[in-house]
Amino acid sequence: MFSDRDGEPVDPAPFLVVAAVGLLVSLSFLPAVVMQLGGSAGSGVAVALVVAGGFTVAAYRRMVSQSRAALREEVPPESRLRTIVYAVLVAAAAMFGISMLLYLG
Repeated sequence: MFSDRDGEPVDPAPFLVVAAVGLLVSLSFLPAVVMQLGGSAGSGVAVALVVAGGFTVAAYRRMVSQSRAALREEVPPESRLRTIVYAVLVAAAAMFGISMLLYLG
């Protein structure tokens, strides 16, 4: 189904989840932002789909094309927790920034 650059099979589930989340987040927020900035609903959906396409390409390169199963090892819990906390902080800052853009615009 999916294989990396060396021809080894890769589990597609993480890639599909990240691509779907990118699509849902883009379609949830970007049309409203574009409309608030003076664009039309159609152009907002178009911008959202382009951004979702970028998420999909980046996720494919990171999780499928450049995947190397031989280098995988278990990540310590402290490192995983730190990564999750940073991701939540970045997502909260992005949501706050988008809402302030809509509020002030």
